[in-house]
Amino acid sequence: MNDSDYDGFRERLKDHHWPSFFMFKFVVPMSKKEEIFNIFSSPSISTRPSKTGKYVGITSHVFVTSEEDVINIYKQAAKVDGVILL
Repeated sequence: MNDSDYDGFRERLKDHHWPSFFMFKFVVPMSKKEEIFNIFSSPSISTRPSKTGKYVGITSHVFVTSEEDVINIYKQAAKVDGVILL
């Protein structure tokens, strides 16, 4: 993904009041969950395995200062093979 892929999302985030907590949600293959965990310094991470155990839903509440912080985290997560950004 390039920067223009995030333009619409960036516009929606401008209405948000910064700094604040932001909730990130991802679905990844179970074997890749540590790669998502490594993106966050926050201890506020919850997981929910899929019924088959092949995938895991990951939610994290992170304190960010701007919409660019949010976009940067999504860009890092997009590099993980098999990730679904929610």
